[in-house]
Amino acid sequence: MSWQQPFSFVRPRANTATTCRHVLRTAAQHALDKAYHAGLPAGTSKEKEDKDAFCKQRGVTNYDSPCWRIPQFDITTMCPVDMMHVEPEGLLKLELAGFIYVMTRKWGIEMAAVNAAMHKYPWPPGQGHPPYFTHTLEKGREGGIAKKGAHIHGTAAQVLHLTQHALNVFGGLVEGANQLQSDEWHCLTLHVKIILLMMQHSITSSQILLLDDYIFKHQELFLKIPSYQGLFKPKHHMATHIPLDAFRFGPPRHYWCMRFETMNGVFKNIALGGNFQSVLKRCAEFWCVKTAMNLQGRGAGKYDAWGDTTWDITFSQTVALAALTLANSPSRHSAVLAALLRCTQKPSADIQWVNNLHHLGFQYDVGETWVYHAPHGATEAFIGLVDGMFLLDGVVFMIFKDYPSIMGLDSEGAPLATFGPATVSHASLSQLGEVALCPLWRIPVSSGRPGGGGAAGKRFRAAATGTFRFIPLQ
Repeated sequence: MSWQQPFSFVRPRANTATTCRHVLRTAAQHALDKAYHAGLPAGTSKEKEDKDAFCKQRGVTNYDSPCWRIPQFDITTMCPVDMMHVEPEGLLKLELAGFIYVMTRKWGIEMAAVNAAMHKYPWPPGQGHPPYFTHTLEKGREGGIAKKGAHIHGTAAQVLHLTQHALNVFGGLVEGANQLQSDEWHCLTLHVKIILLMMQHSITSSQILLLDDYIFKHQELFLKIPSYQGLFKPKHHMATHIPLDAFRFGPPRHYWCMRFETMNGVFKNIALGGNFQSVLKRCAEFWCVKTAMNLQGRGAGKYDAWGDTTWDITFSQTVALAALTLANSPSRHSAVLAALLRCTQKPSADIQWVNNLHHLGFQYDVGETWVYHAPHGATEAFIGLVDGMFLLDGVVFMIFKDYPSIMGLDSEGAPLATFGPATVSHASLSQLGEVALCPLWRIPVSSGRPGGGGAAGKRFRAAATGTFRFIPLQ
């Protein structure tokens, strides 16, 4: 098929095929095709099939869309490709899965080593840890070819985060396997360069031409790699349109669907509050009432603050450094509170204890929520229980009960962490915003709780011991 090859729409000389009229047609040409299509007979099933075949040959689903009737709207130039669905939700998940397959099956790198590199990498503060890779990525097709439909797991934000650091995360493993000159590594390097250009908040004409070159060279190389045979998808062709869209609309990240997809989550929560008898009506009425209340300055509850940081204060307390350092200090958090007061050079302070916190769409409850986090200034990450939260001078602090991270993969490729009755924990204190939080469900694999078992997906309290599978909350 014609799309299964690299294209350049901003530099036609890079590919003479782009001069063919069926590659990019104008709105006037589509109007002629639409008029011709309307004149075709459709009485018999054969005639209907011919009309459908004409649409397919022209690359359109049908000519009945309302978009064709919007005044001053040019459907051929005013619909930019969405970077989010093309890259982090498509091509990046595919190529990263193919690259992991090559590393583990061709280069002899153990999956545990790959995940260890992820675990040890110093991810920037304030950004979540991308999910670990599973053993399913080691499965392929006959002849050492990555399987069709292969993809890594993670949200679009997590995949972008991983891609921006991929060369540093995997570089040591690739160098150890003497594969720095391999086509797979060069292909991933080009893809990373493409993403870095797309993620810029501003872009110049010369950078757009460079982006176009990178995409063309990346796809040329991708098609030559034997292990990626059969993985070239229509989204690869859609990516070739992004440089031309950048000329027309600016940096791709300014019109991607990331914020729209987040808004879908808001409406999903609104729908979950109903009985699903009329989802569209509930969402429309709820949003109308919310908007009306906003206009009156009254707000509409949690849906006004779905992306904000909010908390419930339980009680206030005055803590003094002299009392906290006593051997019989009544506070179970005396050590971390004393360290904080020393750091701030305060002899005492008024704090407000928080029982639950809503931050970036997640709920944190004291004594129940587990997170994978890297304390501020630490060189490694820990699995910790939220053991306390408080406000000091308007800033939220979180106290964690951190456990040794005995990380591994189970038969399904999910991370495992083991806690025994004698497991020793240690306390840590972090200021919200300075620590990257990855909330976790923990599901018992072999529980040490009386009666054993337990409902999967529940948040168990700290008294529970045994082996647990930790799954990042998406």
